[in-house]
Amino acid sequence: MSEKKIGIVGGYGRVGEETARHLIAQTGYEVVVAGRDPKKAYEAAEMLGERRVSGEAMDINDRDMLDAFCRRCDLVINCAGPSWCIMDRIAAAALRQGIHYVDPGGYEPLVDALSGEQKRLEEKGLVFIAAAGLLPGMSGLFPSYVVQSCFERVDSLEVYYVGHDKWTFNSAYDIASSLDGSDSWETAYYENGETKKAGPFSMSKKTALPAPIGTIRSYLMFTEELKKVVEANGVKRAHAYGTNSGRRMPMVMASIKLFKQSRTHEQRQRSAKRIVRAAEKDLREKDPCFMVHVVAEGEEKGGRKKLAATLSFQDTYKPTGIVAANAARFVLENKVNGGGLFLLPESVDVKDFMSLLEKESFHFNISEIS
Repeated sequence: MSEKKIGIVGGYGRVGEETARHLIAQTGYEVVVAGRDPKKAYEAAEMLGERRVSGEAMDINDRDMLDAFCRRCDLVINCAGPSWCIMDRIAAAALRQGIHYVDPGGYEPLVDALSGEQKRLEEKGLVFIAAAGLLPGMSGLFPSYVVQSCFERVDSLEVYYVGHDKWTFNSAYDIASSLDGSDSWETAYYENGETKKAGPFSMSKKTALPAPIGTIRSYLMFTEELKKVVEANGVKRAHAYGTNSGRRMPMVMASIKLFKQSRTHEQRQRSAKRIVRAAEKDLREKDPCFMVHVVAEGEEKGGRKKLAATLSFQDTYKPTGIVAANAARFVLENKVNGGGLFLLPESVDVKDFMSLLEKESFHFNISEIS
């Protein structure tokens, strides 16, 4: 195992540090922390305090440097951003050099950019996992786990993504970018094999969620990730809702979308700064928290059953890094569902992955609703 080498691009950022820390604690792999600033890369590697960790300067805009870096690795994890700017640049280098690839984010721009490479990936026996973080990532995997482990058939599924935390500029830029355009699923739901646009009076819902969130108003945000989950598991009806539970963030994001302030790079930069400031102000009033809450109804052993399941965190960056690190472990340990481009729930055995996460500090609660 120790002969394998994992490169982490953006390895001294918040998610990159957590990813590297978990790999060092839980595996024997060599880890290379890489980024544009060599001093930060070396300092991050030194902080981890292991001989099998090294730091390296690597500019993703330099194709030759990026190719050389990938050539020395067995798998690369992309923790750099923003995803909407990087697109498939790092993934394309991994494909050219014939190594595996894991991305904690990068869902929409990455999957779209790689959509024509599925056959080539399969032929090379390469595994590329996109959306292997928290949101996206656990946002699809946890509902899959509830459906697969608790039911024989699910008729109705509701999923809530609610939280508040400090946002990095890169994360805020990606969120601002996702607010552009009219083709997003955020005001849609799923029913009997079709995604349907919601009417103006059914776009939001007031719901009582477990502590520390409490009663909140959230908004439809049905995603392609969740669509794949419900179709793979035969769910008949599904709704997904999300919001930032602070006072300022929902208003800022609604304003960005309403006034079309995310169409150009300059607009996205300005909008990202607004999102970062709003999140910082919201955190003055409450502690960080992120929650995936699932309500499912269906059949089990011939009887009807309704369950509520909750997975929550106080720090979004650490679990994102843990999920990305474990996705890499599953790839290098041949615990994935063949070669090709996958989202996290498609690539692994959901129950095995959740079992490993549970051993490594992920705690969740599942209870029956009468």
